[in-house]
Amino acid sequence: MRVARGRLKKGKGDTQNKVDAQSDQELQAAKEDFDNVSRFLSCRLISLEQGRAQSLIAQAARHHAAQVGTLASLMS
Repeated sequence: MRVARGRLKKGKGDTQNKVDAQSDQELQAAKEDFDNVSRFLSCRLISLEQGRAQSLIAQAARHHAAQVGTLASLMS
C-alpha cells in the first residue's frame, strides 16, 4: 500500500505478490507432475531394456535349436 495525497491506495505490488505466490504454487505442482512422469518413464525404459535382452536371448535360443534340428536332419 502506498499513500497518495493523504489517501491509502492499493498498489500493484500487492496484487503482484498474490500472482507471484499463485505462480509459484502452479510451478511447484508442474514440477511435481514432471518428476512423477519422469520416474515412471525411467522405470518403464529400464523394464523395456530388460525385456529386449530377454527377447534377444530367447530368439537366439530358438535360432540355435532350429540350426541343430536342421543339422541333425541332414546327418541322418
